[in-house]
Amino acid sequence: MKRHDLLAVGIIAVTVIMSLYFYRMLPEKMVSHWNFNDQPDDSMPKPWALLIAPASSLFVYLLFKLVPRIDPLKANIKKFQQYYETFILIVLFILFYTQSIMILWNLGMRFSVQQAIIPPISLLFFYIGVMLKKSKRNWFIGVRNPWTLSSDSVWDKVNKRGGIIFKLSAIALLLVPFLPGYGFILVIAFPLAGSVYLTAYSYFEYKRQKG
Repeated sequence: MKRHDLLAVGIIAVTVIMSLYFYRMLPEKMVSHWNFNDQPDDSMPKPWALLIAPASSLFVYLLFKLVPRIDPLKANIKKFQQYYETFILIVLFILFYTQSIMILWNLGMRFSVQQAIIPPISLLFFYIGVMLKKSKRNWFIGVRNPWTLSSDSVWDKVNKRGGIIFKLSAIALLLVPFLPGYGFILVIAFPLAGSVYLTAYSYFEYKRQKG
């Protein structure tokens, strides 16, 4: 088993072990969601609350391992495989981290969940930006639309800009705790505007190259 796979399985195992260890200490009804104002707004039975992260981790790991095998352009994924595998580990770590946050809060510790969860999510966004810049044309990972998938050069240019947008989104996300009332704009509207821009840029860049 490769080092990456050992680390991935290790993170999943720790997530499962942690959930089992704290099971008896936790209330039967657990808070499982917080709104933009950092207030609890949803709960679920303990078994389901503790199952979601381990199950999601296993699903994510198996799915992301499958992608390079079934992509018709799998050879291109191998060109940035190291970045892709690191991305998987970051996603698995965030699932473990969010499970830890939920468990600690339901054990009675009180803290700002928003401030606790934003830094790792920002890290994920920033790393996606790094990976996009390194990515090569494929059907699963990157800015994919009819124009990027039809041209290697369009793919490279669009995903390079996509990487910049994700990095800027990561920085914007870090500002959420300091700009109360603007969380929705920074978290939703900024990436959405970026997606619209990248789609338009893909189209016009493809048209420009094809004359």
